[in-house]
Amino acid sequence: MLTDQQPKSELPIELAQTLLLGVIEQLVRFQAIDPKGKTREQLIKEVIAWIDPNDMGFVLDHTGVLRNEARLYKKKGWIELAYLLYAT
Repeated sequence: MLTDQQPKSELPIELAQTLLLGVIEQLVRFQAIDPKGKTREQLIKEVIAWIDPNDMGFVLDHTGVLRNEARLYKKKGWIELAYLLYAT
């Protein structure tokens, strides 16, 4: 939760930590980094080296595909799945 003392452009520390942990887990899972024998600072530096600021904000819009799939499922009578895709 943002407070009056935090500028609105900053993420709350809990959210930033959660995001960083997710990035670390994915890099380890795909063997892009190896955390064994490294200090926290070394690990953070290695993760930061993987983050490319030019890639931030890249988003694929799957709205059309999801909408078409939802229509197909609705026609087949799979209403719950159709609604799930519409909501996505």
